[in-house]
Amino acid sequence: QRDGFDGASYYDLPYLAERQVEVQGTPKLAAAAATDARGAFSLPALPGRYTAIALPNCGRGIGTVSHVDLHGVQSLDLTLPTPARVCRIYGTVTPPAEVPRDMMILRAVDASAGLVSQTIVYEWGHYLLEAPPGEYKVYVGMANAAQGVHRVYDAGRRRFDHDGPWDIDLTAAPTAVAEAAGASLPTQTRLLPNCPNPFNGATLVRYELAMPGSVRLEVYNVLGQRVRELAAGWEQAGPHAVAWDGRDQGGRAVGTGVYLCRLQAGRRIQVRRMMLLE
Repeated sequence: QRDGFDGASYYDLPYLAERQVEVQGTPKLAAAAATDARGAFSLPALPGRYTAIALPNCGRGIGTVSHVDLHGVQSLDLTLPTPARVCRIYGTVTPPAEVPRDMMILRAVDASAGLVSQTIVYEWGHYLLEAPPGEYKVYVGMANAAQGVHRVYDAGRRRFDHDGPWDIDLTAAPTAVAEAAGASLPTQTRLLPNCPNPFNGATLVRYELAMPGSVRLEVYNVLGQRVRELAAGWEQAGPHAVAWDGRDQGGRAVGTGVYLCRLQAGRRIQVRRMMLLE
């Protein structure tokens, strides 16, 4: 595997499965399969040396990456990691101005530890990536239904040690970013659905502001008690995103259930439901 994707066509993978396994050679995707209810899979591939990647949740989450030699029919057992600690990295991805607005897939690979983390980039370029602490090589793949992953960008190396923001700028010309931002300001203030929902661990709360103003973003339980303040203060017009890690204001993990996300922007108040699962 020479880059983060090697031309993998994720639109060819069965998204209804719980887990995905792909085997990549040089320079193209060799085979991909989804596991059944027992976790079993079958991959047809020519003999050779490959990079095997196993991912949970339909290709989103924390998985394993390893090198394998395939010769004839053989058994290949892959175990998904259960890290003791996870860093939640969130921010935006800005693609080059000349690139069509295709689906973007973000992949971080720590080859020395045999770990891979993957997520999709949501509307307005927002993403939420969960990965164990480590040094990662990060890639962004552009994908569409006709071509699969047709272009891959190297986002560089990044050390993940704690939760925090990271905005990824793939543009070559600095002026292109400002022009794109000015042309795509939202026309109305609104609280968007959080992604993912339902969620386990963390979710990305997204909202848009049609004009600058005072903002307060909070999480409440169904009893109307405030659980967490996510944002408060003056913010510029445009898309925004904040990650909620399922903890209260004191840093304690909250229980499974329905929570209400409340956005107050000026006099306008909007509320959306979020489902936290164990």
